[in-house]
Amino acid sequence: LRAGVPGPNTIPPITVYFDLGAANYGQAQSAVNAKVLFTSEPLANTWELQTMVGSAPDSRFAVSSVMVNAQGDLGNDVPNKIVPDISPPPPGGYPPFDPGSQIQQPDVWKTLPLAANVEAANNQCVPMGSANALQYLENTMLFNIPHPHVPGLRGDGTLVGQLDLLMDRTVVSRCEGNGKSRCGLIRGLLEYLCLNTNYQVLSVRYQGEDPVYPNPDCTFDSVPCADGAGMNLIREGNKVTWSWIHGRISDGAGVVLHYGKYNDPNDPTIRTGGHNIRVFASGRIKGVHKIHTLDDGYQTSKKEDGTCQEHGGLRWSVEWWLKDTDNDGELNLSGTNNEVEFALAIKAPLMF
Repeated sequence: LRAGVPGPNTIPPITVYFDLGAANYGQAQSAVNAKVLFTSEPLANTWELQTMVGSAPDSRFAVSSVMVNAQGDLGNDVPNKIVPDISPPPPGGYPPFDPGSQIQQPDVWKTLPLAANVEAANNQCVPMGSANALQYLENTMLFNIPHPHVPGLRGDGTLVGQLDLLMDRTVVSRCEGNGKSRCGLIRGLLEYLCLNTNYQVLSVRYQGEDPVYPNPDCTFDSVPCADGAGMNLIREGNKVTWSWIHGRISDGAGVVLHYGKYNDPNDPTIRTGGHNIRVFASGRIKGVHKIHTLDDGYQTSKKEDGTCQEHGGLRWSVEWWLKDTDNDGELNLSGTNNEVEFALAIKAPLMF
C-alpha cells in the first residue's frame, strides 16, 4: 500500500507491505477490496476501531506488480561474491496487540528532515546507504561533502562512486557488480571521511554482532587518519535495539541499517542475501516500535540483450515494525525472515 497526501501540504507516499490473504498464492491479483481509514491519533480502543471499520464502505483498488531486487549487503565474514535473492516484498501486518503494557508506554516519534535518496546500481546498497546518510548530514549540519550525490559508479566523481572505490566494491557496469561486507563498509566510510571532511567533528557509532573494528581480519592500514586523535569509532552493543536506533535518530544522526535475508525454505539459518537501508524516522506508537526507511528497491538490472536498465525504484518511506518474532535475539522487520544484523550512525554535532 502506498498512500500520501497531495496538495499544498504534501505528504509523500508511505509504503507498507502486507499480505493480501489471497486464497490461491502464486496467482496474479488484479484488484482487491479494502477499507482504508486514518485518524489524527492512533486508536487504542479495540471496540472503537471495530466500529469505525464496520461502518466504513469498501473501496476497490487495482493491484499492480512490484519488482524488488534490493540487495548487496554481504554481512560479516562473507566472501566478496553476489548472493542472489530476488524475493518479493515481505508481507507486513502488526504484532499481537497487548492492551495492558503497550498502551501504558507514552507514544514517541522523531522524523529527520531533508532526506536524500538516489538510484542505486546493481548490488550497490552498501555505499549508497552511506551516501544517503552523508548527504542528509550536509543538508542539515555544518558539514561539507565535496562530491555530488547523484547516480554513480566506482571511481567517478560522485559521492557514491567514491565510496564504491574506497569500499573496494568490484563492479563491471551499473547492472553488474558485487555486494560488500561490513569490513569494507566501515573501512571505506572512514577513509572517505578522512580524505574529504573535517572528520574530527564526527562520531561513527554502531551496534551488531560484528567484532570491534579494527581487528586482525579487518585492518585500517589504508585509512590515512586511523591512528589520529579524531578517529571516533564506537561499538555500543552486540545486538541492534530499537532504543539505540531511536536514540540516534533523536540525536539527528545519519543512520543506516543492515539486514540479512533468511529465505531458504529448507533451512531458515542460511543467509540468502542482505540489504542496507537508511533510517530517517523512528517511534513507538501504542507500544509498537516502528521505523521509516528509504532505499532503492529496484536496482539497475541487465536486460536480455546485455544492456543496463534503470527502473526508478526509489522507496522514500517504508514503514517497518521491529520485534524479535522468532526469538533468536535479533530484531525482525515486520515479522519477516529479514533479520536486523547491524546498524551504524554518523553524527556531526554542529547543526545549522
